[in-house]
Amino acid sequence: LRQPQLETDLSILDLAGNGDSIGNATVTTRLNSEQKVVVANIGVQRGSAKVASIRGNYYLARESDNLDFNIQLDNFYLRTIEPYVSDVISDVNGKVSAELHLRGSLQRPVFEGNLDFRRAGCVINYLNTRYSFTSKVKVEENYFDLDGMTLVDANNSEATVNGKVLHD
Repeated sequence: LRQPQLETDLSILDLAGNGDSIGNATVTTRLNSEQKVVVANIGVQRGSAKVASIRGNYYLARESDNLDFNIQLDNFYLRTIEPYVSDVISDVNGKVSAELHLRGSLQRPVFEGNLDFRRAGCVINYLNTRYSFTSKVKVEENYFDLDGMTLVDANNSEATVNGKVLHD
């Protein structure tokens, strides 16, 4: 008897998140029931530019560490994430490019890699102060490494950040 197979090939025109246009998305998945793995390839294109690519596997039979995905972002608009971080920062703008690896599980995902912020800015709500920055940030399992990041305030005063932002 042959193992059942399941494949999807989905196109989404004008994908939007939180009212912001992200681009046109394609989602291709294939279930390999023999190996109990879902292979996924997700892409987002805005005009002629590919702004996001997510490729990898989801292992169905594993109890943990069933995520194995590579994520690439290229000039992705930061304002799309504002609703998720609005308790801490607001008025988010600029772009980010990223090379990340996602592993772990759906209950405890782990991201590792690099973020490259370009002409970015936000208001730190606690300080009620706007900062601008262009910087690279290293992403590790439980923290963001901000060493060497330069923040510029509304008066063009600069501050260099050395430290980490810890998270669960």
